[in-house]
Amino acid sequence: MTIRCEEFSTEAAEAFWLSSPQATAFNHPRLASQFSARVRWLSVLKGNTPFLLWPVAYSATGERVNPPWSYYFGPMWSREASERSVSSQLSDSTTMLHSAFEVLFEESGGFACELHPSFTDVRVFDWWNYGGEPDKRFRITARYSAQLRDLGSRSDDVLLSSMRELRRREIRKAESSGTFTIVSDVPEDTFATLRRHTIESQGELEDASESATMPTLFSLVNSGDAYITGVVDSNTGECVAANFVLDGASTSNLVLNFLRSDYRNAGVGPLAVYTALRRSRERGNQTFDFNGANSPRRGDDKHSYGAEPVLYFRIQYPG
Repeated sequence: MTIRCEEFSTEAAEAFWLSSPQATAFNHPRLASQFSARVRWLSVLKGNTPFLLWPVAYSATGERVNPPWSYYFGPMWSREASERSVSSQLSDSTTMLHSAFEVLFEESGGFACELHPSFTDVRVFDWWNYGGEPDKRFRITARYSAQLRDLGSRSDDVLLSSMRELRRREIRKAESSGTFTIVSDVPEDTFATLRRHTIESQGELEDASESATMPTLFSLVNSGDAYITGVVDSNTGECVAANFVLDGASTSNLVLNFLRSDYRNAGVGPLAVYTALRRSRERGNQTFDFNGANSPRRGDDKHSYGAEPVLYFRIQYPG
């Protein structure tokens, strides 16, 4: 049967997304297009049936880039492809991916992407130019996130019991103080100020391209695709902690997590995360993804809430 590539419209890509096991908030056609100057939706079809969809994003200057804040932005299989018999899956995936490689290489000679955690068979990437020079092969890097699953079956008590004892004590401390109020409406300028404070306190530099997307993030709150949890000091009226959470296919993604450094010992950071977990459950999501657990300090912090390690792969060519 004929294998061919074609470019899908945003509408056709969204229909594919709805059936894909690798559907996330970050590769949703409508959302991805808001964070990039342009997104191409490269589809590989077997006969008239689309089996693979590969989003390719571009900056305003025409460079191929992954959208800001994104995770798992890369190829996704259709449900039909995922349900193929084991005897056909490797052959099919080799043919489909090689067809996509040819199109992507012809345009720029290389690319980088991330695979969904369920996209675990990376042999087609590993076997490309098998035995050849490293710069003619793919670089495959193991990465980790942290996920708390089965939210729908977790009561508040179960959520708390899954956490490290220190986190439970911090949450109880913040709740019993009578000082802090949970809010769901944080003004954009307040959020930006808190973000800037967090970045500076960590000794990092503000990313101008990420800062430019803040209005887009807030538009997603207004459209119902995301939500914010904030913690306000009732004595001063200041917002001292805030999270931005983006909804995907039954998954909440903790995209941004900010805390005033002078409130680090007050328990408001853990309280904000605990509130976000409960809100995700109320919104009907089953998984809370902390989006990355790839440094010792941040990884340990995210797992302290009871989140499990989740492996995914970053793919780059040339290696």
